Amino acid sequence: MAERIIDWNDHTDTTSAALRAAREQRGEAAETVAQKAGLSPVHYAKLEEGIALDLAPRVEAIERLCAALEIEPGDLLPLPWTIEDVSDLPDAGDSA
Repeated sequence: MAERIIDWNDHTDTTSAALRAAREQRGEAAETVAQKAGLSPVHYAKLEEGIALDLAPRVEAIERLCAALEIEPGDLLPLPWTIEDVSDLPDAGDSA
């Protein structure tokens, strides 16, 4: 099975919309969310505006951001696999 990597920049339309919607639903300013997540306001603004990044956010930053917005990482990024991908994996009892 090929290695699957999620490229943040491939999903900027959905991630930026999800970030903005979650923030607006909470009624918070972008600067407040950035501070809670430990991100600079400029970095958060780029995420919410869907600007392509040279470096994708680290997993820890995504976790802090999700905690600040009370959402799950799956609300921002799609799972890197489908049920069909998982169905052809060996069972735990099978030898590889």
